[in-house]
Amino acid sequence: MGIVIQNKKLKPEHYLLSISLPGVQLEPAPGQFCMLSCGPTTDPLLRRPLSIFDYFHPKGKNPPRVDFLYRVVGTGTRLLSQMKPGDPIDIFGPLGHGFDINNSLEYALFIAGGIGIAPLPYLAESLLEKHGSIPGLVLVGAKRAEQIVAVERFKKLGLEVTIYTEDRSLGERGCVTDDLEQGLKPCLEKGSMVFACGPTGMLAKVAERCSVLKIPCQVSLDRRMACGVGACQGCAVRVSQGSSSSPDSMYKRVCLDGPVFHSGEIMWTWMEEADRCPH
Repeated sequence: MGIVIQNKKLKPEHYLLSISLPGVQLEPAPGQFCMLSCGPTTDPLLRRPLSIFDYFHPKGKNPPRVDFLYRVVGTGTRLLSQMKPGDPIDIFGPLGHGFDINNSLEYALFIAGGIGIAPLPYLAESLLEKHGSIPGLVLVGAKRAEQIVAVERFKKLGLEVTIYTEDRSLGERGCVTDDLEQGLKPCLEKGSMVFACGPTGMLAKVAERCSVLKIPCQVSLDRRMACGVGACQGCAVRVSQGSSSSPDSMYKRVCLDGPVFHSGEIMWTWMEEADRCPH
């Protein structure tokens, strides 16, 4: 059980939720997530999965603090946006497998689409803490300027940021994948890694080009979740290395096996078809 410190409105649809965790000791990995209750009642019944945007474990007697960056898209996140400092909030986590940051790294390309930016600043900070100064580039895209958030976190780390908006209200006009070939050029050297999070179509394009160019790529998937621990299997995705003789091996659960996967694991055609189907 945490206590809301702030629930700051950053943009018309985006909020930064900071939660104090008295008596709790966490060591969240970048890319992990938590399941948050939306209020004191059972409507809505299910928690909402949110990527960990930041984590602080201060010295002394101050309790740890975890931050979540989220966008209001439905009933649950709308109720979250109404929470006030001092409100108690039930959190379950950290959950899932995060980004692999143990390999040697000489260059990093971060690609974010919309609210997919949420887990990437914490990842960048963790990489710099582990590996020291790492050259890198950040590509951030959204439909319009009001949906661009958190880019200052990258700039403070010394990373170059290029912004794309479809209506050209900020940065370059177009999608974040329009200049993907140019962005991937530095990754052709050894010791590079692409880290991406965003809409399925964007991730599929990034994965395809990285596969062709033989560039390692990790992607964080965003799927609807109910339990967060793999029991309901509601967030299962088709993987490319499954065996027809073992149907269970053809799928992985985003909450338990992910949300971060190596891009070559995912069957992207299945993902895109699933996203087009009505829920």
